Amino acid sequence: MIRPIAVAIAISGCDKFGGDWMPRVTSGGIRQQDAPAHATSRADSLARELARLRTVSAEKDSALAQVRETQDVVDAISRELSSIPGVDRRRMVVNAGNESQPVNIEQVIAEKITRARALVEQSDSTIREREHRITALLGETDSLKADAATFRESIETMLAMIDKQRAELERLTARVAELESAQELLKRENTELSDTVGALRARENAVYVAVGTEAELLRAGVVVRAGGANMGFWRPGQTLIPAKNPPRSAFRSLDMSQVREIDLPDGAGYRIVSNHNPEFLSRTRGNMIRGSVEIRDAERFWEAGRFLILVRAD
Repeated sequence: MIRPIAVAIAISGCDKFGGDWMPRVTSGGIRQQDAPAHATSRADSLARELARLRTVSAEKDSALAQVRETQDVVDAISRELSSIPGVDRRRMVVNAGNESQPVNIEQVIAEKITRARALVEQSDSTIREREHRITALLGETDSLKADAATFRESIETMLAMIDKQRAELERLTARVAELESAQELLKRENTELSDTVGALRARENAVYVAVGTEAELLRAGVVVRAGGANMGFWRPGQTLIPAKNPPRSAFRSLDMSQVREIDLPDGAGYRIVSNHNPEFLSRTRGNMIRGSVEIRDAERFWEAGRFLILVRAD
C-alpha cells in the first residue's frame, strides 16, 4: 500500500536537476527546458500519499488494538464464567443462617459483562469514526482507491468482530441468568431443608415438665393413683404414677440441649413421680428437690423419658 520506491525514484529524479542544470538547445536552435517542475510536483504528490497512507495505517492499527482489547475482556469473562461449577443438588449445604455469605460471583460477572458491553459499543463508535476519517483521507486521490477498498475490508472485518462480541456477551448474560435462577432455586430448597432439619432437631430435643400439687396433677390427667388395698370406697397405700396418655397441654415444653436448670415454685420440696433418676441431678436429697432442678447429665437423665413429673411434697 505504501510506495517508498516510487517516492525514492521521484526524489532521485529531482536530484538529477541540481544547480548544474542548464537549458538545452534543440537542433532547431530553440531552447527547451526539461520538466523539473513536473518531477518536483510528482514527488510532493507521492510524499502526500505516503503521509496519508501512514495516517490511515495508524488509524487502522489503533482500531484493531481497541477491538482486540475488548475481545480480551470478553474472553476473560467467558473463562471466569466457565470456572463456576454447575449446581449439584446432591450437595446442598444446611446451616443456621449465621455464617458469612460468600460473594455472589454471578452478580460480579454480570457487572463485568455490563462494562464489556460499554467497551463493545465504544469500539463500534470509534471504528465508525475512524472509517469516516480513512474514507476522507483515501478518497482524495484516485491512485489510492485500491488502498481504500483494502482498508474498508479491514474495517468491515473489525465491525464483524464487534457483532460477534455482542453475540458472545448475550450468551454470557443468558448463562449468568441461568446460574442465578439455579442458585435462587437451590437457596429456597436449602432454606426449606434447613427449616425441616431445625424442626426435626427441635422435636428431637423437646422434653416436657409438669409441676404441681397432687390434686392439680390428678385433675389435669397427668398422674393417676395405683395400687393399695381394695377396701371398697377407700384404697389405702395407693401411690401416684404417670398417666399413660397425659395431655400435652398440661406440660411445659423445654429444649433439653439448652435447659440445664428448671425453677420450682414457692421454694417448696418436690419429688419426682416419673421414672427419671435423681442421681443425674445436682443438689438433691434422695428423691426430694427444692428450689430448682439442676440437671448434671442431660443425656442420661432424659433417657428415662421425655415427660418429667414433679409433685409437691406437702
